[in-house]
Amino acid sequence: TPEPGTQVMFNYLACSGASLEDGIIETDSYDGPENTGVALISQVERLRHLKRGTLPGGTTDRYAGTPVTPDVMMMTAGGNDVGFGRVVETCLVGVDRGSAKGKVELTDDGTVVIEASIDTCDEVLAPYVAGTYPGFTRVEEGYQRLRDELESEELLPDRGRPGVFLLEYPDVTRNQDGDFEALCAYAMVDDQMQTAYEDILLPLNAAVETSAQQHDWVYMRGTMDSFHEHGMCSGDPWINSLLDSLFGQEDAQGGMSKHGTMHPNATGFQEMAAVATPYIDGYLQEYDRDTRVPDIAVDVRSINGPIEGVGAGA
Repeated sequence: TPEPGTQVMFNYLACSGASLEDGIIETDSYDGPENTGVALISQVERLRHLKRGTLPGGTTDRYAGTPVTPDVMMMTAGGNDVGFGRVVETCLVGVDRGSAKGKVELTDDGTVVIEASIDTCDEVLAPYVAGTYPGFTRVEEGYQRLRDELESEELLPDRGRPGVFLLEYPDVTRNQDGDFEALCAYAMVDDQMQTAYEDILLPLNAAVETSAQQHDWVYMRGTMDSFHEHGMCSGDPWINSLLDSLFGQEDAQGGMSKHGTMHPNATGFQEMAAVATPYIDGYLQEYDRDTRVPDIAVDVRSINGPIEGVGAGA
């Protein structure tokens, strides 16, 4: 944690729904969680502008004109590379983008109408169960390409070792007793929640950890354990359900948004921050002995809240 009076510059580059290849490294078709139809500037491109002290066209930033080379980069990426968005929309929200099955609507009287199918969730989970889904290989390939892109343009923080931190995805599947529960999901049963844990979440975190080891980055463990009794359907949830998202989050037009589903709530953010802080503190204490102000560029897939001693994003 910085000493009192220390300035910390926090640059938040993340955007929900991006994958490593499309949204982080470059932008092919990624147009944000609201699907605006307009491709967004990739996060690596925004980092290039930060280093040059310039701005992408049509954007504003209070740090414009101040070149930034980050001392620490933190990210949680890979979930969208393994189809997380479709699994959430099909099994938890009840809408399958791939087959247009199911729907979520808000009636004129404010009632949420959800039509969903448990059979459709089985269809989406099938390739994960069979071990044929290719996304986990794409995670490692994506991190390799990200490393190459950052290294080639000297965008990697490196103060004796790369200051890149990958935070593991939390266990979102269990209730307050540590049991798998899907009661608050609209197209999912408990066994399917267990399948998601065993065949998606565990292999995803393994791919992220392997990538960290390959590139001498830091893999931050702890969120799987800390969320063990605080999944989406827990009596004390640290993860937003569909209704939490609909009634607690707005889309770009000010209407209800389902895109916060299966993301941490405020308490979840705080707990993830508690996991990340000691890792980053240790790095700064060991490799940052001078008094230079740390500039921190942060790419966070699942963390949107305050990070003690690092910065804050919204």
